Amino acid sequence: LSYSGAVGAAGTQVIRWNPCKPIGWRLNAPGLSATAVQTINTEFGQLAQATGMTFRYDGTTTFVPRTDNIDTEPDQLIVAVIARTATDFFDDAPGAVGYGGWQAEAGASGKYQITHGYAILDQAEVAALPVGVQAGQSTGTLTLHELGHAVGLQHAANPTEIMYPSMNPQTPQTYSASDRAGLAKVGIGAGCIS
Repeated sequence: LSYSGAVGAAGTQVIRWNPCKPIGWRLNAPGLSATAVQTINTEFGQLAQATGMTFRYDGTTTFVPRTDNIDTEPDQLIVAVIARTATDFFDDAPGAVGYGGWQAEAGASGKYQITHGYAILDQAEVAALPVGVQAGQSTGTLTLHELGHAVGLQHAANPTEIMYPSMNPQTPQTYSASDRAGLAKVGIGAGCIS
């Protein structure tokens, strides 16, 4: 598989959400078209289908994810379609049009689990992309990619996968078989985290 799991410091644990509990998410997308908002909602459906996890939409927010405030998010996962200058996540990725990730904590059992996630999309780039669920370079494929990071996936090596580092003409409309294999390692099939 061209999938790279997120592992703990000892290299033995795939770090993921507890897939047996619903994950609340909020959207910060001032001025985003209704069609683009619907695309983001649709892509959450794709992610839920591929992982078996439940994602609960909790409404909008004005929260802007930054490296110094992730643990204060108003919900578990934030999707922010904002100016790239509003956040410091793009500082080390000047060519990126999106940035997704997570923060994890060790529970009582010593197992790490993701507690906060984010998918940040560059507002100007989103405005320039085709809107909708479609292959290639689109708001749909960008959203799927960053949501993949938010649930624990890293980049893949094959340009025909959503998790390839950049969108291209070969980017599929939805998660590929290899993407789904990676999502299975972080989803409900991997079991609950106690």
